[in-house]
Amino acid sequence: MDAIFQYTSLESLAMILKEKKIRFSNLCLLDDPLEKFIKIRNYDSSDHHLTYIRKNYGKFCFVSCWTYEKEESIAMWDMYGDRKKGVRIAMPLDMFDKNYNINSASGKKGNK
Repeated sequence: MDAIFQYTSLESLAMILKEKKIRFSNLCLLDDPLEKFIKIRNYDSSDHHLTYIRKNYGKFCFVSCWTYEKEESIAMWDMYGDRKKGVRIAMPLDMFDKNYNINSASGKKGNK
C-alpha cells in the first residue's frame, strides 16, 4: 500500500476515529510563523524594478500535514507525536476524492 503518515496525539487520533474526519488547521496556527506568508512579485513599470511583497494569506489556507517518509523519525515523534507519547497513523495516498469540487456549495462532483 502506498501511504502517507502523520504523527499525532492519542487525543487527536480519538477524534479522527470518532468523527471519521481529518481536521485541517488554519495556516496561521502552525508552529512556523513564516508559513502563512507568500511572496508576490511586484513589477513597477515606471522604473522597471521588480520587487517581492510578502502577504499574509495564511488566514485563508487550511492544511493537514503528512509525510511520505516510511522510516519513522525521532524528531517527528518529538515535535508532532505528543512528545513521543502519541501515535503515527498511515492513510492511503489516494485518501482524498480527486473529483471533489471545493467551489461547489455541496462539494459534489461536477457542480460548479
